[in-house]
Amino acid sequence: MNYRILYHNDKIFFYDNLLNKNEAINKYNLIENDNKILIDLSNNNILEQSGDDNLIQNLIKYNNSNLFKLNASKSNKYHLALYFMGHFLPNCEKLVELQLNNYLNCTFDIFIITERSRVYGRFVNPKKAKNMLNVDNVKKLNKINKEEIIKIFGKYSKNIKEIIFMDDYKDECNEILNDNKIFYKKKFGEIFKRSREIEYFKFLKALHLKNNFKKENPEVKYDFVIKTRPDLILKNQIYFCDEYKNWCKSNFFGRNNIFIIGNEENMDWLSLVIKYYYRYEGKFGCEFQLYKHALAKNLKFVKKKIKSSKPIEMFRYWILNKLEYFLEHTKKIPDDDKKFWQIY
Repeated sequence: MNYRILYHNDKIFFYDNLLNKNEAINKYNLIENDNKILIDLSNNNILEQSGDDNLIQNLIKYNNSNLFKLNASKSNKYHLALYFMGHFLPNCEKLVELQLNNYLNCTFDIFIITERSRVYGRFVNPKKAKNMLNVDNVKKLNKINKEEIIKIFGKYSKNIKEIIFMDDYKDECNEILNDNKIFYKKKFGEIFKRSREIEYFKFLKALHLKNNFKKENPEVKYDFVIKTRPDLILKNQIYFCDEYKNWCKSNFFGRNNIFIIGNEENMDWLSLVIKYYYRYEGKFGCEFQLYKHALAKNLKFVKKKIKSSKPIEMFRYWILNKLEYFLEHTKKIPDDDKKFWQIY
């Protein structure tokens, strides 16, 4: 049985996973923080807690009341385009608000590119999904619609500019992938394998949504563009400032392809990676191709701490149901390849 301690202090999320109940309770009791919760991952029951009865609601209340206090006279708000890409998994309904609360000194427009299915890949088996995602009712794995997504975004729903489902763009996606298939076969004479290229088709569609919105609203300009996910929790707040803007002239912030911040011009280039897929020499993993696509314009990924903000840290909510998932998933990556994953 797994146990998780989750708490919020100094505007940063912390968590610990433990196997033993007594060990978890002992560690929980040692934490000098009123906003702490211990969860039994077998059924999502809260064993001990301080504060509200609901884990996510508790964190939202804390987050809303402890936001970084801005000096209004010195505040210079930046405008962002946020691409929410990926499935709206069970258990991530309120995580969107937690994530958006952590974008400071900015306004933003939201573009959502998702699937109607609530699960993917390893979760297509309802029994496996129920176990890994802590879903007590398999019906929660049913398809999602636009009305439900708008509800998930709560007070931020007014910022949503467009929602599309990839199910409606299969032909367009297949046409681009077929071009890659022809190129790959001519160059290597081997069988083309479709893997996560489809993920980068979503990236391309996000670019189209943003550009279409700007055509209809020519006064709109974006200082930053963010590629993110609905099941992602930021561990700290991101205060947008000129230092970020200067760094983004030649860099992207973030980790792997889960979370990326860049300026509009550079993110527009990165969004085109699907059209260049398999064109770059070397490995054909999606991390490598994204990395090489950035280098093609002399752009780099960095995780540098800048003066006005803490390092960008994040985790994906469902990963926590499996101990040390990310480390386990990446430990076999050769040191020379770690730069492609941006985990160095």
